[in-house]
Amino acid sequence: MRRQSAQPGLGGLRRGQRLVDHLERQVLGELTEVARGIPAPSHDAGAGDF
Repeated sequence: MRRQSAQPGLGGLRRGQRLVDHLERQVLGELTEVARGIPAPSHDAGAGDF
């Protein structure tokens, strides 16, 4: 079986950028809700339902 090495190719960069974008949206959404006085959702219940 051949091992794949993690090379900094376009696929890896896109995958990493997607993760960063997702995390930014999640954090910014929670911060906005907290600023408005709305309790932030817990991370195990509906946090990914944007």
